[in-house]
Amino acid sequence: MERNAHIDSLKGLLIILVVFGHALERCYSGGPLFCLLHNALYAFHMPMFILISGYLTRRKPPKALASSSLTILLTYAIYQGIHHLPLFRFDDNSLYDLLLVPEWTLWYLISLIFWRLLLHITPQRWTDHPVWLLTLSLTVALAAGVIPCSRLLSVQRTLAFLPFFFAGHLLRQHAPSPKAPKALTTGAYVLTAAAALFFILHSHTYYGRYLSMSASYAAPLEELLIRLLVILTAFAICLTVVRLHHTRNFLTRIGRDSLFYYMLHSLILTACVRLFACPSSLLLTLLLTAVIIVIPMPLPQKVKDFIASPCSVRL
Repeated sequence: MERNAHIDSLKGLLIILVVFGHALERCYSGGPLFCLLHNALYAFHMPMFILISGYLTRRKPPKALASSSLTILLTYAIYQGIHHLPLFRFDDNSLYDLLLVPEWTLWYLISLIFWRLLLHITPQRWTDHPVWLLTLSLTVALAAGVIPCSRLLSVQRTLAFLPFFFAGHLLRQHAPSPKAPKALTTGAYVLTAAAALFFILHSHTYYGRYLSMSASYAAPLEELLIRLLVILTAFAICLTVVRLHHTRNFLTRIGRDSLFYYMLHSLILTACVRLFACPSSLLLTLLLTAVIIVIPMPLPQKVKDFIASPCSVRL
Protein backbone atom coordinates (compact mmCIF):
# COMPACT_ATOMS: atom_id res chain seq x y z
CA MET A 1 0.00 0.00 0.00
CA GLU A 2 1.37 3.42 -1.01
CA ARG A 3 2.39 5.51 1.98
CA ASN A 4 0.60 8.76 2.80
CA ALA A 5 3.06 11.43 3.93
CA HIS A 6 0.40 13.35 5.86
CA ILE A 7 -0.66 10.24 7.76
CA ASP A 8 2.96 9.33 8.50
CA SER A 9 3.59 12.87 9.74
CA LEU A 10 0.59 12.64 12.07
CA LYS A 11 1.81 9.26 13.33
CA GLY A 12 5.24 10.78 13.94
CA LEU A 13 3.73 13.55 16.06
CA LEU A 14 1.56 11.08 17.96
CA ILE A 15 4.32 8.58 18.74
CA ILE A 16 6.45 11.40 20.17
CA LEU A 17 3.51 12.37 22.39
CA VAL A 18 2.99 8.73 23.39
CA VAL A 19 6.64 8.36 24.40
CA PHE A 20 6.54 11.66 26.28
CA GLY A 21 3.32 10.71 28.05
CA HIS A 22 4.75 7.39 29.21
CA ALA A 23 8.01 9.05 30.24
CA LEU A 24 5.92 11.42 32.37
CA GLU A 25 4.42 8.42 34.16
CA ARG A 26 7.82 6.92 34.88
CA CYS A 27 10.01 9.97 35.49
CA TYR A 28 7.87 12.84 36.73
CA SER A 29 5.87 12.64 39.93
CA GLY A 30 2.41 14.09 40.44
CA GLY A 31 1.68 17.78 40.71
CA PRO A 32 -0.31 20.43 38.84
CA LEU A 33 1.98 20.45 35.80
CA PHE A 34 2.01 16.65 35.64
CA CYS A 35 -1.78 16.51 35.81
CA LEU A 36 -2.17 19.21 33.17
CA LEU A 37 0.24 17.57 30.72
CA HIS A 38 -1.01 14.06 31.35
CA ASN A 39 -4.68 15.00 31.04
CA ALA A 40 -4.06 16.98 27.85
CA LEU A 41 -2.11 14.17 26.19
CA TYR A 42 -4.42 11.35 27.17
CA ALA A 43 -7.45 13.30 26.01
CA PHE A 44 -6.56 12.57 22.38
CA HIS A 45 -3.27 10.86 21.55
CA MET A 46 -4.41 7.23 21.72
CA PRO A 47 -7.88 7.93 20.29
CA MET A 48 -6.19 9.57 17.32
CA PHE A 49 -3.72 6.72 16.91
CA ILE A 50 -6.65 4.29 16.88
CA LEU A 51 -8.56 6.45 14.41
CA ILE A 52 -5.54 6.33 12.07
CA SER A 53 -5.31 2.56 12.57
CA GLY A 54 -8.92 2.28 11.41
CA TYR A 55 -8.20 4.57 8.47
CA LEU A 56 -5.33 2.34 7.35
CA THR A 57 -7.27 -0.92 7.85
CA ARG A 58 -8.93 -2.55 4.88
CA ARG A 59 -11.15 -5.58 4.85
CA LYS A 60 -9.14 -8.74 4.20
CA PRO A 61 -10.06 -12.24 3.09
CA PRO A 62 -10.34 -14.62 6.07
CA LYS A 63 -6.99 -16.28 5.37
CA ALA A 64 -5.13 -12.96 5.20
CA LEU A 65 -6.89 -11.72 8.32
CA ALA A 66 -5.95 -14.88 10.21
CA SER A 67 -2.33 -14.55 9.10
CA SER A 68 -2.01 -10.90 10.14
CA SER A 69 -3.78 -11.58 13.45
CA LEU A 70 -1.40 -14.46 14.20
CA THR A 71 1.56 -12.21 13.45
CA ILE A 72 0.31 -9.59 15.89
CA LEU A 73 -0.46 -12.25 18.49
CA LEU A 74 3.03 -13.76 18.25
CA THR A 75 4.58 -10.30 18.52
CA TYR A 76 2.44 -9.66 21.58
CA ALA A 77 3.48 -12.99 23.14
CA ILE A 78 7.18 -12.23 22.64
CA TYR A 79 6.99 -8.78 24.21
CA GLN A 80 4.64 -9.96 26.95
CA GLY A 81 7.31 -12.48 27.91
CA ILE A 82 10.05 -9.84 27.83
CA HIS A 83 8.00 -7.53 30.04
CA HIS A 84 7.71 -10.31 32.61
CA LEU A 85 11.48 -10.67 32.93
CA PRO A 86 12.79 -9.41 36.31
CA LEU A 87 14.40 -6.31 34.77
CA PHE A 88 11.05 -5.00 33.54
CA ARG A 89 8.77 -6.00 36.39
CA PHE A 90 7.64 -3.73 39.22
CA ASP A 91 5.65 -6.38 41.06
CA ASP A 92 5.47 -10.15 41.44
CA ASN A 93 4.89 -12.29 38.39
CA SER A 94 1.67 -14.28 38.20
CA LEU A 95 0.47 -16.79 35.65
CA TYR A 96 -2.83 -14.91 35.33
CA ASP A 97 -1.03 -11.66 34.46
CA LEU A 98 1.31 -13.38 32.03
CA LEU A 99 -1.48 -15.08 30.09
CA LEU A 100 -4.42 -12.72 30.33
CA VAL A 101 -3.32 -9.20 31.28
CA PRO A 102 -1.43 -7.20 28.62
CA GLU A 103 1.57 -5.40 30.08
CA TRP A 104 1.45 -1.61 30.03
CA THR A 105 1.51 -0.59 26.33
CA LEU A 106 0.81 -4.05 24.90
CA TRP A 107 -2.95 -3.68 25.27
CA TYR A 108 -2.96 -1.93 21.89
CA LEU A 109 -1.85 -5.09 20.06
CA ILE A 110 -4.59 -7.22 21.58
CA SER A 111 -7.17 -4.54 20.90
CA LEU A 112 -5.99 -4.17 17.30
CA ILE A 113 -6.66 -7.87 16.70
CA PHE A 114 -10.18 -7.53 18.10
CA TRP A 115 -10.91 -4.30 16.19
CA ARG A 116 -9.92 -5.92 12.90
CA LEU A 117 -12.00 -8.99 13.68
CA LEU A 118 -15.00 -6.84 14.56
CA LEU A 119 -14.62 -4.94 11.30
CA HIS A 120 -14.43 -8.23 9.41
CA ILE A 121 -17.69 -9.53 10.86
CA THR A 122 -19.49 -6.20 10.40
CA PRO A 123 -21.70 -6.50 7.29
CA GLN A 124 -20.54 -4.30 4.43
CA ARG A 125 -23.99 -2.74 4.16
CA TRP A 126 -23.59 -1.40 7.72
CA THR A 127 -20.52 0.59 6.70
CA ASP A 128 -22.64 2.20 3.97
CA HIS A 129 -24.53 3.96 6.78
CA PRO A 130 -21.77 5.65 8.82
CA VAL A 131 -24.02 7.53 11.24
CA TRP A 132 -25.84 4.34 12.19
CA LEU A 133 -22.63 2.34 12.63
CA LEU A 134 -20.94 5.07 14.67
CA THR A 135 -24.00 5.33 16.89
CA LEU A 136 -23.92 1.58 17.44
CA SER A 137 -20.20 1.56 18.25
CA LEU A 138 -20.66 4.49 20.62
CA THR A 139 -23.44 2.59 22.39
CA VAL A 140 -21.10 -0.40 22.76
CA ALA A 141 -18.35 1.87 24.12
CA LEU A 142 -20.66 3.36 26.74
CA ALA A 143 -22.18 0.03 27.73
CA ALA A 144 -18.75 -1.60 28.10
CA GLY A 145 -18.17 0.19 31.38
CA VAL A 146 -20.73 -1.96 33.16
CA ILE A 147 -18.78 -5.14 32.34
CA PRO A 148 -17.04 -6.15 35.60
CA CYS A 149 -13.74 -6.65 33.84
CA SER A 150 -10.98 -4.07 33.64
CA ARG A 151 -7.70 -5.89 33.02
CA LEU A 152 -8.65 -9.10 31.23
CA LEU A 153 -7.35 -9.03 27.63
CA SER A 154 -7.88 -5.28 27.42
CA VAL A 155 -11.64 -5.76 27.02
CA GLN A 156 -12.54 -2.33 28.39
CA ARG A 157 -10.21 -0.40 26.12
CA THR A 158 -11.07 -2.51 23.09
CA LEU A 159 -14.77 -1.69 23.40
CA ALA A 160 -14.35 1.87 24.69
CA PHE A 161 -12.09 2.90 21.80
CA LEU A 162 -14.09 1.03 19.15
CA PRO A 163 -15.84 4.20 17.83
CA PHE A 164 -12.46 5.69 16.89
CA PHE A 165 -11.39 2.63 14.93
CA PHE A 166 -14.68 2.47 13.04
CA ALA A 167 -14.63 6.24 12.48
CA GLY A 168 -11.19 6.01 10.89
CA HIS A 169 -12.28 3.18 8.61
CA LEU A 170 -15.48 5.00 7.63
CA LEU A 171 -13.54 8.19 6.96
CA ARG A 172 -11.40 6.38 4.40
CA GLN A 173 -14.45 4.78 2.79
CA HIS A 174 -16.58 7.91 2.57
CA ALA A 175 -14.02 10.70 2.16
CA PRO A 176 -11.06 11.06 -0.22
CA SER A 177 -8.70 12.23 2.53
CA PRO A 178 -8.43 12.13 6.33
CA LYS A 179 -9.20 15.85 6.53
CA ALA A 180 -12.11 16.73 8.80
CA PRO A 181 -15.31 17.89 7.05
CA LYS A 182 -15.47 21.69 7.13
CA ALA A 183 -18.93 21.67 8.72
CA LEU A 184 -17.44 20.10 11.85
CA THR A 185 -14.38 22.32 12.13
CA THR A 186 -15.89 25.19 14.11
CA GLY A 187 -17.54 22.88 16.63
CA ALA A 188 -14.32 20.90 17.01
CA TYR A 189 -12.31 24.07 17.66
CA VAL A 190 -14.79 25.27 20.27
CA LEU A 191 -14.89 21.94 22.12
CA THR A 192 -11.09 21.65 21.98
CA ALA A 193 -10.69 25.14 23.44
CA ALA A 194 -13.23 24.29 26.16
CA ALA A 195 -11.32 21.11 27.01
CA ALA A 196 -8.04 23.02 27.20
CA LEU A 197 -9.59 25.61 29.52
CA PHE A 198 -11.09 22.86 31.67
CA PHE A 199 -7.73 21.09 32.07
CA ILE A 200 -6.01 24.37 32.95
CA LEU A 201 -8.62 25.28 35.56
CA HIS A 202 -8.49 21.74 37.01
CA SER A 203 -4.74 21.24 36.79
CA HIS A 204 -4.65 19.84 40.33
CA THR A 205 -6.91 16.94 39.36
CA TYR A 206 -5.75 13.74 37.67
CA TYR A 207 -8.32 12.34 35.23
CA GLY A 208 -6.34 9.33 34.05
CA ARG A 209 -9.01 6.84 35.12
CA TYR A 210 -11.59 8.44 32.84
CA LEU A 211 -9.32 9.33 29.92
CA SER A 212 -7.70 5.90 29.64
CA MET A 213 -11.14 4.21 29.68
CA SER A 214 -9.48 1.08 31.04
CA ALA A 215 -11.64 0.47 34.12
CA SER A 216 -15.21 -0.60 34.75
CA TYR A 217 -17.65 1.98 36.07
CA ALA A 218 -17.64 2.56 39.83
CA ALA A 219 -20.68 4.85 39.62
CA PRO A 220 -22.40 3.69 36.39
CA LEU A 221 -24.66 6.62 35.50
CA GLU A 222 -22.15 9.33 36.37
CA GLU A 223 -19.21 7.61 34.68
CA LEU A 224 -21.26 6.73 31.59
CA LEU A 225 -21.92 10.43 31.06
CA ILE A 226 -18.25 11.22 31.70
CA ARG A 227 -17.18 8.58 29.16
CA LEU A 228 -19.56 10.07 26.59
CA LEU A 229 -18.05 13.50 27.15
CA VAL A 230 -14.51 12.08 26.97
CA ILE A 231 -15.24 10.36 23.63
CA LEU A 232 -16.88 13.41 22.08
CA THR A 233 -14.05 15.65 23.28
CA ALA A 234 -11.45 13.24 21.91
CA PHE A 235 -13.14 13.30 18.50
CA ALA A 236 -13.14 17.11 18.55
CA ILE A 237 -9.46 17.32 19.45
CA CYS A 238 -8.57 14.73 16.81
CA LEU A 239 -10.38 16.75 14.13
CA THR A 240 -8.70 19.93 15.32
CA VAL A 241 -5.22 18.38 15.18
CA VAL A 242 -5.85 16.99 11.69
CA ARG A 243 -6.98 20.42 10.52
CA LEU A 244 -4.04 22.29 12.03
CA HIS A 245 -1.27 19.79 11.37
CA HIS A 246 1.13 20.39 8.50
CA THR A 247 3.27 17.61 7.09
CA ARG A 248 6.86 17.69 8.30
CA ASN A 249 9.61 15.50 6.82
CA PHE A 250 11.13 14.83 10.24
CA LEU A 251 7.81 13.66 11.64
CA THR A 252 7.08 11.65 8.49
CA ARG A 253 10.33 9.72 8.94
CA ILE A 254 9.46 8.96 12.55
CA GLY A 255 5.88 8.07 11.69
CA ARG A 256 6.95 5.43 9.20
CA ASP A 257 8.51 3.56 12.12
CA SER A 258 5.84 4.34 14.72
CA LEU A 259 5.32 0.68 15.64
CA PHE A 260 9.08 0.27 16.16
CA TYR A 261 9.09 3.18 18.61
CA TYR A 262 5.92 1.94 20.27
CA MET A 263 7.34 -1.50 20.99
CA LEU A 264 10.77 -0.23 22.04
CA HIS A 265 10.06 2.77 24.23
CA SER A 266 8.26 1.02 27.08
CA LEU A 267 11.18 -1.39 27.55
CA ILE A 268 13.70 1.45 27.61
CA LEU A 269 11.66 3.53 30.05
CA THR A 270 11.05 0.64 32.41
CA ALA A 271 14.70 -0.47 32.34
CA CYS A 272 15.90 3.09 33.02
CA VAL A 273 13.65 3.41 36.04
CA ARG A 274 14.68 0.01 37.37
CA LEU A 275 18.42 0.50 36.84
CA PHE A 276 18.85 4.16 37.74
CA ALA A 277 17.52 6.35 40.53
CA CYS A 278 15.80 8.80 38.21
CA PRO A 279 14.85 12.04 39.97
CA SER A 280 11.42 13.50 39.32
CA SER A 281 12.21 16.04 36.62
CA LEU A 282 10.34 17.41 33.63
CA LEU A 283 13.67 18.23 31.98
CA LEU A 284 14.78 14.61 32.38
CA THR A 285 11.45 13.47 30.92
CA LEU A 286 11.95 15.65 27.85
CA LEU A 287 15.57 14.53 27.49
CA LEU A 288 14.66 10.85 27.76
CA THR A 289 11.90 11.30 25.17
CA ALA A 290 14.37 12.92 22.77
CA VAL A 291 16.92 10.15 23.31
CA ILE A 292 14.36 7.40 22.66
CA ILE A 293 13.19 9.08 19.46
CA VAL A 294 16.46 10.36 17.99
CA ILE A 295 19.16 7.83 18.94
CA PRO A 296 17.56 4.82 17.17
CA MET A 297 16.89 6.74 13.94
CA PRO A 298 20.12 5.63 12.17
CA LEU A 299 19.41 1.94 12.81
CA PRO A 300 19.07 -0.16 9.64
CA GLN A 301 15.47 -0.53 8.52
CA LYS A 302 15.65 -4.32 8.86
CA VAL A 303 16.52 -3.94 12.54
CA LYS A 304 13.62 -1.55 13.08
CA ASP A 305 11.27 -3.91 11.26
CA PHE A 306 12.41 -6.84 13.38
CA ILE A 307 11.89 -4.94 16.64
CA ALA A 308 8.47 -3.76 15.44
CA SER A 309 7.42 -7.24 14.40
CA PRO A 310 9.83 -10.06 15.33
CA CYS A 311 7.81 -12.44 13.17
CA SER A 312 9.12 -10.43 10.17
CA VAL A 313 5.77 -9.29 8.80
CA ARG A 314 5.08 -5.56 8.73
CA LEU A 315 1.70 -4.65 10.23
